[in-house]
Amino acid sequence: MDTIAIRNVNQIPAEEKRTLETLLGSALEPEQHVLILTYTPSQLSSDETRQAARARIAETLAVNQKFANVDGICAAEADTAIEEALSIIRHCR
Repeated sequence: MDTIAIRNVNQIPAEEKRTLETLLGSALEPEQHVLILTYTPSQLSSDETRQAARARIAETLAVNQKFANVDGICAAEADTAIEEALSIIRHCR
C-alpha cells in the first residue's frame, strides 16, 4: 500500500526532526515541509489511478500556462530559468 505524509518542519518533535536530518544529510529549516512517500516499485497503478494522475498533470500544466500567458513568459525563458535553478542546486551539493 502506498503512503504519503506531509508535515511542517516546525511541527515535528525535536527527536523526529533530528532523525529526518540524519536521514536526509542536511538540516531542516522551520519554514520547510517534509514529504515522505512510500511505494512498491513493482506494483502497477490501476488505469483509474493513472487517468487521475494524468488529469492532475494536465490541470497543473494548464494553470502554469495561464500564469505564463499573464506574465508574458515564453517557453525559452521558462527553460532558461529552470536550467539556471538546476545549475544552482547542483553546485550547492
